[in-house]
Amino acid sequence: KPDVKIMSFDKLRRDLQIKILNDPEWKFATFLRDPAERLLSTYLDRVAGKDEIQTGWFRKSYNLRKRPSFPEFVEYISRNRTHCPFRQGSPTTDRLFGVDWCADPHWRPQTFNCGLSEFLPRFSYIGSLDKAETQSRELLEEVGLWDDFGKYYHWNVNKSENKGFECSLFPPELKVGDTLIGFQQRPQAKNGSRGDSASDTAYGHSTSAQSKLVKYYTPKLMETVKRLYSHDFELWDVLKVENKFLSGSELAVKVSSQCQRRVLTMSNYEQ
Repeated sequence: KPDVKIMSFDKLRRDLQIKILNDPEWKFATFLRDPAERLLSTYLDRVAGKDEIQTGWFRKSYNLRKRPSFPEFVEYISRNRTHCPFRQGSPTTDRLFGVDWCADPHWRPQTFNCGLSEFLPRFSYIGSLDKAETQSRELLEEVGLWDDFGKYYHWNVNKSENKGFECSLFPPELKVGDTLIGFQQRPQAKNGSRGDSASDTAYGHSTSAQSKLVKYYTPKLMETVKRLYSHDFELWDVLKVENKFLSGSELAVKVSSQCQRRVLTMSNYEQ
């Protein structure tokens, strides 16, 4: 995204980071995706995609002579890493090894992104990517930004400035009575029918991974991925059945019996 560097929390000065973390006016929000679907989507897009420049970059970065199959890719990342962070030197295949902090951000566990592993209770809104179209609207309405940023589809009429931007989808054709489902989403017609959502089109990176899970995953392979991404699955198993956002504290209570006991103890103490 054009603003990814200037808007990255990690790029801010430490004093600003601390100020933001301690200021309740700042709202933390994130969307999680089915870990198995996310990993397959990464493979289909980055490793086995149709863009030869992108897939060629992948093979060159990890010193691979040929494109690995999906089981081979999972086998690579399931190996133990010899060092983290990486040492200086030419690209080597062992950079693929390990599902940890040093893993490529495209398949790094979601619990290691956005500060979830360190600041889970600080998050006010944690949602599911499967429900992003409705939950994005809920989020913007909660913080009072829906009318300004979500109610209408934003599009830069200068086509030259849109070129190369990942979010530069053509705006939907709105008819009288149509409303947008969520932030930058396709419309929902007055009769209740709807068009494709942004989660369907994936801003040019759609791999239809969800519909291909059965084709690519064997029971044994799924078992391996669930082991590698065990913490992600802990959160996902709760979020996938929730229709509304959960706060980080609510999610922690649902995931951890230890958190549940702590909340009950604190409630009894306050009484």
